[in-house]
Amino acid sequence: FWQQKYAADEPPLWDLGQHHPALEAILPQIKINKCRILNLGCGRGHDAAFLAHLGHVVTGVDFSEVALAQAQARHGELPNLK
Repeated sequence: FWQQKYAADEPPLWDLGQHHPALEAILPQIKINKCRILNLGCGRGHDAAFLAHLGHVVTGVDFSEVALAQAQARHGELPNLK
């Protein structure tokens, strides 16, 4: 199901094409140190890339190999994002 959705460029509604704005709002409040983060259901990797840009070491996991390939194409230059 997810393979077909991403391959047809019909991602889920929660894929905003960018990181979720709530991340910017909540992260300063919880004040987490740089750490390892596992992003389950990462889709195209927008949230994972945002967290990696902040200096965290992030691993994104998804059921869809197509989504992971799209994430790699978009954000693969980040050394701390896998």
